[in-house]
Amino acid sequence: MGNLKSFGLLFFAIFWLSSCSVSDMLPKSDQFHKHLYGDYIELDLSRSSELNDVEGELIAVDDSNIYIIEVWREEINYFEVKKSEVEDFRVYHFNPSYPSLSNGILSLIPLSHGFFMVLTFPVNLITMGVIHGHLKDRASSSSKEIELSDIYQYARYPAGLPTNIDFHDIKPMPVMD
Repeated sequence: MGNLKSFGLLFFAIFWLSSCSVSDMLPKSDQFHKHLYGDYIELDLSRSSELNDVEGELIAVDDSNIYIIEVWREEINYFEVKKSEVEDFRVYHFNPSYPSLSNGILSLIPLSHGFFMVLTFPVNLITMGVIHGHLKDRASSSSKEIELSDIYQYARYPAGLPTNIDFHDIKPMPVMD
């Protein structure tokens, strides 16, 4: 009975993790072309930075700063990050559609393998992990693929902050359904 509980918990964890998304702020892949806001960005900053790592909606980029709005538990944070402090970054363009139902069903297939499940179950898990990794990579760009100077095109205001708008007056994007 203990093994059955452990297996059930493991199955639930795999199924739950397979449906995790980057952010509720991102549009689904089929709605990306209608998205009016900036892409979601994660910045890894240098240790000398006054800020910890920052993530949120990319609002604008100018010659020296990156402007980001982060919403955390109903609290809105506005960040002006110096480009020189950015060590690494990833820009998420859309929320990929993970095949959650098929992952759940595919996770059960090794049960039919009997004794060989000891071998086929880990192989199945690794394969699903690789597929999810590729889906995530297809939905985003990292500092290995694009230059920091090119992220402006993914901002809400790709030409920079409008002069007639105060950065702190900008409302964050709504949470996607």
